[in-house]
Amino acid sequence: MSGWTILLAGAGLWLLVEGALVALAPDTVRRITRLISETPPRELILFGLGAAALGALLLTIAVNAA
Repeated sequence: MSGWTILLAGAGLWLLVEGALVALAPDTVRRITRLISETPPRELILFGLGAAALGALLLTIAVNAA
């Protein structure tokens, strides 16, 4: 599986999930967005780094399993 195929599949999945969440629960998305905007930057940075690390791990597992 090429890198571009993986990138396109990941981007498509991301847009599918995000779009479905906004379409199915717009009020919840607004509430979460408000909560994020009130979160201190340091907490957002730590959460982002953790999410990126988890994403890299899952991607590595998926690519090696394919």
